[in-house]
Amino acid sequence: MRLLDLGCGRTKAPGAVGIDIAPMKGVDVVADLRRGIPVKDGVADEVRCISFLEHLPDLVFFMEEVHRVLRPGGILRARVPYFTSNYAFADPTHLRFFSYSTFDYFTPESHFQYSQARFRILEKRFKFAHGRLQILGKIIEPLTNRFPRLYERLFAHIVPSDELRVVLEAVE
Repeated sequence: MRLLDLGCGRTKAPGAVGIDIAPMKGVDVVADLRRGIPVKDGVADEVRCISFLEHLPDLVFFMEEVHRVLRPGGILRARVPYFTSNYAFADPTHLRFFSYSTFDYFTPESHFQYSQARFRILEKRFKFAHGRLQILGKIIEPLTNRFPRLYERLFAHIVPSDELRVVLEAVE
């Protein structure tokens, strides 16, 4: 199994090949991922992007690159800031924020054809992990993930989720 940890920083997953723009402990390949992923087509079984996608100027291009390097059936695991999170706006290097529907645009069922990259959504869930709402998050997290569209429409601005976690499978 080949695991690529993209934008890994100092927190590379065990056994992964870490790729980041800055040379630091844990980074195996130094590359500007905004220009593409410097590996051959179909070499990865899994790609990990933890707190990274929000830093990219062109999400569509990058999702196409992830799709290119994953073998068919390969998995993308990502954690991104949810658009109502205070943490999403705190970091001045964040270029985008994500809603529950953002990754739907990369499914075969999407009516929008922004990209040729296609993924099957295996999991999408909200995570309430930080700050003073952590205890409240443990109570409401199961409800928000059972009724995600209702949460997003009515309650996301009242009790903001910190992040969205997604697991996607590359399809041909």
